[in-house]
Formats: sequence, structure tokens, C-alpha cells
Amino acid sequence: MLIYCRNYQNSCWAILGSDKALTLSCNQLRQSNMQMSTIVRAIAPETLNLRSSRVSSASESYRS
Repeated sequence: MLIYCRNYQNSCWAILGSDKALTLSCNQLRQSNMQMSTIVRAIAPETLNLRSSRVSSASESYRS
């Protein structure tokens, strides 16, 4: 577990837990990041199409 510690003058990060727990958490975070990257890459083309259609609609109504 990573904890942010702060008092009136200083601040720091503290790692709490065993090496095994830290390794497990890092592996889970890595897996989550890979899954999120896959999802973002999958929806990126759809998002670009949606955005470009909104931009063209806005520019067409501006020209009118």
C-alpha cells in the first residue's frame, strides 16, 4: 500500500506491507493498465468518428 504522509513542514510517500503484497499489487496494476489500454485502443476509432461528425455539424450550422 502506498500512503501519502504530510505534516506542517514536510511530505513524503510511505510503502506499507510486505514485498510479496507489493509485488502482487504491482502485477495487478500492470494487468489493469494493459486492459485499459486495450479498451481505449478499441474505442478510439469510434470516438474519432463521433468527434469529427460533431465538428462537421457545428461548422455546417455556423456557415448557415
